[in-house]
Amino acid sequence: AYVTYNKAMTGEGAVQPDNDPIIQMLKADKNVDLSVILVTNADTTLDLSSYDAVVVQESFDSKANILKPGGSLGMASIPVPFILNKAYTMRDARGFTNGAAGSGGETANTTYLRANSAGQASDLFKGITLEGDSVQMFASTADDLGAAGGTKALQYAKDVVISVENTLLASGVADPTNATVCVNDIPVGSTIGSETLQARMIALAMNFGAICKDGGYNMTDENLTLWRNAVYTLAGLNVPETMYVMPNRPSSTRKIAYVTYNKAMTGDGAVQPDNDPIIQMLTADNNIDLSVILVTNVDTTLDLSSYDAVVVQESFDSKANILKPGGSLGMASIPVPFILNKAYTMRDARGFTNGAAGSGGETANTTYLRANSAGQASDLFKGITLEGDSVQMFASTADDLGAAGGTKALQYAKDVVISVENTLLASGVADPTNATVCVNDIPVGSTIGSETLQARMIALAMNFGAICKDGGYNMTDENLTLWRNAIYSLAGLDVPETMYVMEGRPVKSSDAALSALSVTAGSDVLELSPAFSASVTEYSVGAPEGTTEVVITATTNDAKATVSGAGTITLSGESTPVTLTVTAEDGTTATYTVTVTIKTGVSEFGMNRKVYPNPTTGILNISGGEIKTVEVYNLSGSKLHVNSFTANQVDVSNLAKGCYLIKIKGTISGISIMKFNKE
Repeated sequence: AYVTYNKAMTGEGAVQPDNDPIIQMLKADKNVDLSVILVTNADTTLDLSSYDAVVVQESFDSKANILKPGGSLGMASIPVPFILNKAYTMRDARGFTNGAAGSGGETANTTYLRANSAGQASDLFKGITLEGDSVQMFASTADDLGAAGGTKALQYAKDVVISVENTLLASGVADPTNATVCVNDIPVGSTIGSETLQARMIALAMNFGAICKDGGYNMTDENLTLWRNAVYTLAGLNVPETMYVMPNRPSSTRKIAYVTYNKAMTGDGAVQPDNDPIIQMLTADNNIDLSVILVTNVDTTLDLSSYDAVVVQESFDSKANILKPGGSLGMASIPVPFILNKAYTMRDARGFTNGAAGSGGETANTTYLRANSAGQASDLFKGITLEGDSVQMFASTADDLGAAGGTKALQYAKDVVISVENTLLASGVADPTNATVCVNDIPVGSTIGSETLQARMIALAMNFGAICKDGGYNMTDENLTLWRNAIYSLAGLDVPETMYVMEGRPVKSSDAALSALSVTAGSDVLELSPAFSASVTEYSVGAPEGTTEVVITATTNDAKATVSGAGTITLSGESTPVTLTVTAEDGTTATYTVTVTIKTGVSEFGMNRKVYPNPTTGILNISGGEIKTVEVYNLSGSKLHVNSFTANQVDVSNLAKGCYLIKIKGTISGISIMKFNKE
């Protein structure tokens, strides 16, 4: 018998009490012959003795006479094993007689149960996979009529006295320590409050609005499995080993809230907070229904209860009130699984209350994460290929506004106390040893600093400027994959095995060639040998005697390539090799070598020069190498005047008949001295 009150569920899309998701599950079960008793008069009398088990649903008002001692649904009245899902009736003048201790309650925005060791071993949790010791019961909270925007889901009763110890199997992760009823298995003959049970009772504590919300799909498969197992246990059926899977559950699309501050990113080419690369990735993902919440007032109040998961981005100031305890984005305030990418808020007077240990930091110029063994085995790193144990998150560092030249990328928080061990999965390769937060997966109910989590939290620690730099292309595919995996994991989606690849990412040039190369000594341009060609990488050049430095100018073929080793070069000895390294945009390198040699005395090129005709009657032609100066001497070494010197000709017609010396000096080819005869 499934006994429920005919209460109009007016929330948009909510199912009605005669067709809630538990009824749908039990009606489809061939092992169950279900009778739905829809009560319209709370003073009615019911005969339940012919049933194998009874379910009493939370749809009744907790003050209804039918629930009171002596009523047909009073705890001591039901003659067969039963589920009572009505924590608020467990107090005097309601389900107990006057004077009995107890009262019902619910912790706002709590959707997770925590099973104790007895609960985990119980048949009630058979087939249910826990996250540590916890499990999500509802996708989101609701109001009492099944509408979005409410804060209700799990309930409890506190200070209720039960004559048998250790009946409590699970409670809401944020329930008070004096909560004695939430999920209990209480034997026949036990006394609860003022009532002595005629039959075994399994107590549950779930808001009926949350059960009916969104066509019943607000209940997780884990929750429905708990109900199935309870019914099977009470009815004497073998409890299945596998989890119940709700048929025809709507598309796997998950509602994600992406909360970011409207901060102007002024770096050249930086994207703005409403279109960062993570938003672009999630917007294009058919499994994600993304809501970008662009915050302009850090004192604003946000209702995040209707989302499957939430992202809190690093764009906020770490001192913002919205991040502090009690703020909408405070760690203990967020009611659904969430990513917090704000390491700098993890200290007292910020995200923690005064006195809590911790502080944020970042190691300059660190772009690589190192994943520990737990991280490498985690779904967060699925599809990511590590270099040993490390992986690059950003192409380069940035400043806080997404500009080049900054030193920021990865962050951390140090000395933060977390109540659960081994949540740290990865940290920056240069982080200090006392860094306790960088990439962490922290279970619901854990305490971090001063804050106790209502929902599972994945902590990331990445500078928002580095995220937005270069149109978002500064984030590597590996980094975006980490973000995707974290969101999928929190939202209950299957994490893909493959890496996310960012579309439209510019292809970096591998061009490491030079388009021009020159060597100068003062105002003289020295001659390269061989002549410059982009495909030739080794050159020699002669410098005039007495040269102490040269200037090498190298121009890259690709404007985004860089060259090192050029500029003013101090010469050492007769021969100075100079190495130029060209680095392409994608990191490809090429090496060019220029050897500068000082030319002294008669050049080695001298034998290559010719003067003709020899003997000459007046005009003497010169060939071979460049010519800077020409001087004529007699054999006694006296310098003589000649009529003229133009280009490669000397007019010596004014000289008397005889034998002379001609000294030809070139910038590169050095000095040549040769004899000639004048007729």
